[in-house]
Amino acid sequence: MGTGIQSCGYLVELSLDWIVLRASENIHHLLGESHVTLIDEPLGRFVHSQALHDLRNLFSRLSASTGIAKAYRVRLTDDPDLFDIAFQTCGDRVLLEAVPSPSDGLGETLSAVGGLAAGLAAETGAALLEAAARRMRALTAFDRVTLLVGDSKATSSRTGVPFRMGANASLSDSFPALVSDSTAGAVPVFPRDDDDSAAAIALLRTPSADQLAELGDRGFASTMRILVTMGGEKIGAQISAQEARRRLYRIGAASFKDKVMLQWASAPQGAGAWRMLLEMADNWQRPRFALTGRDVMEAGIAQGPDVGRILAAVEDWWVEGDFAANESALRDRLKLAAGQARA
Repeated sequence: MGTGIQSCGYLVELSLDWIVLRASENIHHLLGESHVTLIDEPLGRFVHSQALHDLRNLFSRLSASTGIAKAYRVRLTDDPDLFDIAFQTCGDRVLLEAVPSPSDGLGETLSAVGGLAAGLAAETGAALLEAAARRMRALTAFDRVTLLVGDSKATSSRTGVPFRMGANASLSDSFPALVSDSTAGAVPVFPRDDDDSAAAIALLRTPSADQLAELGDRGFASTMRILVTMGGEKIGAQISAQEARRRLYRIGAASFKDKVMLQWASAPQGAGAWRMLLEMADNWQRPRFALTGRDVMEAGIAQGPDVGRILAAVEDWWVEGDFAANESALRDRLKLAAGQARA
């Protein structure tokens, strides 16, 4: 049997034109149809049109990157239940994973995370790591949280919880990002006998037998591994001048300098490079994007959400090209994007 998915979630593997190629065998709880029924059918046949539109917009922003896009509290069908969705691409495949949304709204979650960050504002160096580990454990209610920045490490453990030998060692990068219950059985992905599947990179893929044995030996019932990033970079990682210009354009000089100072505090080595980034912010002059929504409509796109989406896509292309394209090149790119949208 091929790769399975953990029983806490659902998986649909799609082609780039959103035809269902594979589905976890519990998918009827998510979409109200058997996994057998879904195969070779368009996803739009099984989800609300508005949900499909929102997910396609999410995917269009993801397709230019190699990251993971997420949407929260999405209603997919007539069923009132809400789900959190994650997208990622693998070659010519799209993986859509879903888990039930928690009862707390996104606002409560963001407030909790904001409070965690605010409480760390006065800390630096090792004290920052230790305080962050304590606060992250309180936020997640996990028995143990370990934070790693380069060679530095901080761990916070719940008092009175016994840990076996080796429990504080870091898990390898090959582990799934989340293991909700190491004792729960796997849900197969259908068709089961097809090795040509992207499900092996799913966030909620089932751990291998060796990984489950390691979790059992170390006394772990569940684990969650989070790469802590800022602007797409690992905390403490320095960035190129081009990436710095991109971030300055997106968030402005003041916010950029705040983030650089936080990065510098967590990774004090390379002071010269951090100072250079601060100097860039002090001397930053934001380039002007030459197109507007009117230009998109003059290119043949009717007034509506597609205008903003296409304009943003062309602007993203310009930013990723380090602002090198002139107005003529931008209009050529707009003409191409508008033509693709009308096709």
